[in-house]
Order: sequence, then C-alpha cells, then structure tokens
Amino acid sequence: SGRECRGNAGAGCCVNNQCQPGNTSSACGNNGNTCTSCGGATPVCNSGSCQAAPCGPGNCPGCCQNGVCQIGTATNACGSGGLACTSCSGGTPACLGSGCGPAPTCNPQNCPNGCCDGSQCVGGATSSACGAGGRACQVCTGSTSCGSGTCYFPSTPPAGATGASCTAHANCASASGLAGGGDCIPQSFDGGVNAPTGFTGGYCASVCTSGCQPGGECLNVGSLSRCFQKCNGPDLGRSSCRTGYVCVGIQDAQMNPLPYGVCFPNCSQPGNSCNQGFSCNTLTGYCE
Repeated sequence: SGRECRGNAGAGCCVNNQCQPGNTSSACGNNGNTCTSCGGATPVCNSGSCQAAPCGPGNCPGCCQNGVCQIGTATNACGSGGLACTSCSGGTPACLGSGCGPAPTCNPQNCPNGCCDGSQCVGGATSSACGAGGRACQVCTGSTSCGSGTCYFPSTPPAGATGASCTAHANCASASGLAGGGDCIPQSFDGGVNAPTGFTGGYCASVCTSGCQPGGECLNVGSLSRCFQKCNGPDLGRSSCRTGYVCVGIQDAQMNPLPYGVCFPNCSQPGNSCNQGFSCNTLTGYCE
C-alpha cells in the first residue's frame, strides 16, 4: 500500500506508491518521499538528492581545480580535458593551452599584427589560429568564426552561449563551458514585476575570472567580471549582435582600442539610460 512506502524514514523514494532504492538519476530520493528525475544542471543522484555532476572530462573542457571547472589557460590553473589543473612555474612558466611549457618567444612587441601560436607569430585570421596584438592564438570552436582578430558569433549565438537569450541561470553555460552552470541577466527584475534591465530577451553573461569560452570577452562591470558576447564591428551599429543590441568598442589594459567589440544593449531599449552629459541617439543605438 501507499503507507508502506511514503514517509518511511531510511527508505528510498516512491514511484506510484512503490518503494525504489532512490539512488538513480531517473528515480532519486529518500525517506519515503516522491522520487525525482535528475537532469539539467543537477544530473547526478547522490545520497537521495539531485546534484551537479562533479568536475571531470565529461563536463569540463578546461581543467578541474578544487572541484570547479576552470578555463584552463591561466598560469595558476592550466590544463584541458577535465583533468586536474596544473600551476605553471620553474622551467615551464607559461600555460600553452593543453599544459604548461616554456615561455613563448612570440609576444606583442614582435607580433603586433598577428597572434602567437606557441613561439611562432602567425596571421591570426583563421579559425584554427585566431587573434591579434601578439596575444595567444585562439581556436574558434562551436559556432564561432574568426574576424577582426577574435572568435565571434557571426549570427545569433547558440543556446547557453555568451550573449544568448535566457530567463534563468540554468539556461546559460559557465565561463569555463559547464552547461547549466552560468549566469543570466534577465530581461526584467523579479520575472517582469519590476523595471526592465535593458537586456532585451535576457543575456547569458556568466561571471568570469581569467577568460571566457570562444565568442566571449571577460569585462569588469560594477563589482563583478562577466563574459560579454564579442562582435566584429565596434561602434558600427548592430554588427553581429542580436536585435536590440549594438557592438560597443573596448580597450585593452594599456587603453589601446581593440579591433573587435562586445554586444551591449541598444540605448533605446526599455530600462536603458545614458550617463549624465550624454543622450541616446535612437538611430544608432549609442549614447552620444
């Protein structure tokens, strides 16, 4: 009967009043409660509750550090394939994508118009070696293409990617590429009860520390650093951004203009306003 399953402390979980072990992703639970089917951002059943999958080769394109998926390109967290991160030092102080290696001889000073593929300066205009300014070349993966010295989405970004529309955090991938582990800026606060944010359709902009997946740029905004969608036509209007957004020019750490920009809301979208002394040009979408 139902009473034999429901509410039994120490038991598994119930499906149609039948007691199940409660330790599978399709029927997860304990203490005689109704079983839950695990999925999305919490696909693993552990001790009767659905939890996020541990960092590993199956869900982390970068490397794992203290159970958290990292981009894998930082010198203190270097690696790929979901393996443990390595801290680069000594004779191998540089992170060269898949692991630590010697410091490259290619640099911004001797490769100003291309990117560094290891120690070699290359043109930086192909999807397999994309970049500019003597920075490390990127491999443009997924739906990204190489243009203006960076990997960008030439059309609407795929679901979960940086800049994609969203209504909840689980819709977005993290900065390191972990599906469902990202951050969404919603179209409106509190599900539309309060004022709009300006980010029409919502915007996947996951918190970042050292970088983002191809197609995203890590920028400081307020007290957080977030990934914003790259675009190849800075200050030229919508460019490759979604409807309701424009391509805004950005600068490097030395305040030099970069050849690409990021997608920010068009200033005429609900919830947006310009800083004091500027007004919104509704024809271009920029504050001028």
